[in-house]
Amino acid sequence: GLSLDAVARAVWGLLLAKYNGRDDVVFGAVQGVRPQEFEDLTGIAINTAAVRVKTKENLSFIDLVKQLHHDAVEMEPHAWFPLGEIQNLSPLKHSLLDHILVVQHSDPNKTLAEFGQKIGLQIDRTGFYDHTHFEFNVTVTPGEQLTFTLIGSGNVYSENYMDQLAGH
Repeated sequence: GLSLDAVARAVWGLLLAKYNGRDDVVFGAVQGVRPQEFEDLTGIAINTAAVRVKTKENLSFIDLVKQLHHDAVEMEPHAWFPLGEIQNLSPLKHSLLDHILVVQHSDPNKTLAEFGQKIGLQIDRTGFYDHTHFEFNVTVTPGEQLTFTLIGSGNVYSENYMDQLAGH
């Protein structure tokens, strides 16, 4: 099986590996969690998990996607485990990862516009702002093609670097 999350993680992992000159990279991925003991909980339940992507010369893109999907399924029972605890258990501590990947499963602008139409409102312009404590965030939005939106702190990343990264 394949998933949108696995495809986005593979694309981002390959780009991250290229930019860092490494074949083993880690980043945070926001995901929905619903532990059994909270199945009656109303509302959103999300957590950030550490995702490790190991690239190999002989590994095809589709095989990498399949591996990442398999890893996500294997990790699912532990998806609720706090990222801070994972970082504390790692010898790298808070250096384990410095940014997150968020995969939207629908275009929030389109979803909001469709909702507005159903209740008789015309919504012309929307904007969303997600704040995290990470200096770099990647949001993936589906559509006719996947859109990767990169947001980096100007205190850490230069405009030139962000433009160069976005050019891929």
